[in-house]
Amino acid sequence: MSDTLVSRLRGIYEVGPDGELGHRTFFVPPIQLEAAAEIERLNARLKVNAAWEKEELIHDLAQCNHEIERLNARFKVLQESLRPTVGGYITESHRIKDEITAALYGEACDE
Repeated sequence: MSDTLVSRLRGIYEVGPDGELGHRTFFVPPIQLEAAAEIERLNARLKVNAAWEKEELIHDLAQCNHEIERLNARFKVLQESLRPTVGGYITESHRIKDEITAALYGEACDE
């Protein structure tokens, strides 16, 4: 038996280091017994809730990871579909810049 608050509320105390000499029992009023039972009930409920919340968090994390993978795949598809368009715009913008530069320098050279 461990020397816990619940056992002490029940009037049970360990004797010796780590209870190696057994335990002693003392009379306690009924309210202490009720308090010990309530603490045990609440501890059990907390353990159940903690396990449930952990499972819920694991489930939520798995859903988030799945959504991230889906979005990454979609991003790659969009990126690949835009590559030729962006490349075309860049090529076209360089061509226009070259024409404007040639026209400006050509006019400046003619004067």
